[in-house]
Amino acid sequence: MKILSVEKGPFHEIGYRSSGMEPGKWQCLLPFYRVFVDVMPGDISAFVAMSDLQGREKKGSNRLLGEVVAEELAVLEELGEVPKIDLTILAGDLYDYPDCNKKGGTGDISSVLNAFAAHFPNVVAVLGNHDMLGQAALADNVTVLDGDSCMIKGIIIGGVSGSSSTVDKKIISKISKI
Repeated sequence: MKILSVEKGPFHEIGYRSSGMEPGKWQCLLPFYRVFVDVMPGDISAFVAMSDLQGREKKGSNRLLGEVVAEELAVLEELGEVPKIDLTILAGDLYDYPDCNKKGGTGDISSVLNAFAAHFPNVVAVLGNHDMLGQAALADNVTVLDGDSCMIKGIIIGGVSGSSSTVDKKIISKISKI
């Protein structure tokens, strides 16, 4: 699989708030870009990879940004704006304090992983240095990697959770024709 192009501009955006220098004051936009490849592996129509979704929804029940993104992707899929998403890869740092009061918040991201699992058949994640798993049970279609790997639809995905001086983006994936 070789990336051929990335759309010049986002096809969709979500407004959110995030911790910054002034508590709760950072109003941000999360852009969604389409990436085009020469060949998709296995029987995958589309997959989504993301990281650093540190934020909270702008209005509503103050959900973590990842929960909002999962719901928004499901709506875009239903409307035909994106192809059927067979795999989501979450590469850590998905938590922000409920009041967005300071950078570097650490907390439970189970709700984010389960939100993706509710809409998409395969969810693979690694925990970032700001992420924890609480007592909530994770859905059966969620795989959390920490120094190991898994294969989903012909894609081998390996990950190291937490913080590492040698692995900055936490997820290493290799496309494999099986």
